[in-house]
Amino acid sequence: MHTIDRWLPIEFNDIMVLEADNRKTTVISKNLVGIHKFSLSELELHLPSDIFIRCHRSYIVNIHYIAEIRPDAHSTFLLIMKDGAKIPVSQSYASQFRKTLHF
Repeated sequence: MHTIDRWLPIEFNDIMVLEADNRKTTVISKNLVGIHKFSLSELELHLPSDIFIRCHRSYIVNIHYIAEIRPDAHSTFLLIMKDGAKIPVSQSYASQFRKTLHF
């Protein structure tokens, strides 16, 4: 991950959310926010599927940082993350999301 003045390695377990940002990805971890040069789709190929789940075209979340899952409009969900962030689960990802998390 790249911050303003340096490159930092980061463990998968420390990443909370990955967010699409043009053709780059914003990486939000427990302690830092930075940018990765790969797109969200490129990064998705390298992430462990038992920890990370795609929930929206703009978001991939670490399932260990989900505090609660709330129903939202049109058969979708809203994720409340442990840091209070609200992440949407879009209708196109809702079915796979439910299947992966067994609910």
